[in-house]
Order: sequence, then C-alpha cells, then structure tokens
Amino acid sequence: MKRSTLIHPSSLTSLLLLLAVSTGHAATDSRVSVRYEKPETFTDASDRAPGGRGASKSVMSDLERYLQQLGESQLRSDETLEIVFTDIDLAGRFEFMPGNTTGDLRIVRDSTWPSLDFRYALSRNGTPVMSGKESLRDMNFLNSGVAIPSSETLRYEKDLLRRWLTQRFARPEPDDADSAAD
Repeated sequence: MKRSTLIHPSSLTSLLLLLAVSTGHAATDSRVSVRYEKPETFTDASDRAPGGRGASKSVMSDLERYLQQLGESQLRSDETLEIVFTDIDLAGRFEFMPGNTTGDLRIVRDSTWPSLDFRYALSRNGTPVMSGKESLRDMNFLNSGVAIPSSETLRYEKDLLRRWLTQRFARPEPDDADSAAD
C-alpha cells in the first residue's frame, strides 16, 4: 500500500522559508532595485587582474547590496528606486608588482578616479515622480574625505553613490498632516 504524507500549509511555508534562507535566496522587499545593462562591456568593474572590460559578479552584487541598504535608510517608506548601470569604471587599475604572486593588486592613483554611469527612476506609491541619467565622477576622490571605512570593498564607488543618493533623494517621512492634504 502506497503511503501519502500531507504537509500542513504553515509547515510548508516554514520549510520553504528555511530553504530560501539557507540557500541565500530569500526574497527581499527592497526599496531599491539594481540592474546592469550589458555588464560585459563595462570599462572596468572587475575584482580580478588583469581588470579591463566587463564586470565581476561580486562587484555587481556588492554594489546592489550597498544600494539596497542605503535605500532603506535614505528613501521614504513609500518610495522605490530603480537603478540601471550602463557603465562602471572602478577607482584604480591592476598593475604588475614584482614579488606579488596573487596578481590581484589594484593600485589607486589620483589619475584613476571612479566613474559610474546609470539611469534611475524614483516612484512614490507606484507612481513615477523623477527619472534621469547620471554620470558620477570624483576626480578628487583621494582627498574628498571618504566616509566609507578603508577596509570596505569598493569604498570610493560606494561613497559616490552615498553622496548622490542622499543629496538627490533623502527626504523626511511625510507627517500625518501632509498625508491628509494629498
């Protein structure tokens, strides 16, 4: 006789949630969505030597996570932001250094500033309210007082994005009087 096992819906939900969390694929309800348009053509978004054209998955996921965290603190709860990167050129260049056996040494000089090109669209309660194209560059990045710890990866690029997002979008939550007026 064939035996069937029934799983209670709440147990199934718990099991699926546990599986998603354990595999690192839990669904996120982030205020910021990030996409990369033709990342294989990016100027230099590689985390491995020799660098050059293309984007590493780790660089893309690191920037995406950072923007999602930043969005949680800087955007209003009724806002969502979509960012589509069209080019990335990380600060520094990979250079051959005698005695370095790893080959993964990115040298940062004042002539190798970070550059980020992207489109964005801000929506409030699902209604588009602002969109545009940005080309962020900081030619004085080594002297600009970066607010990101030196141990952090992509610190110059993250600082550019932090400054842009806080200047462009950071607004206080509407109070009840503002909401009633709408």
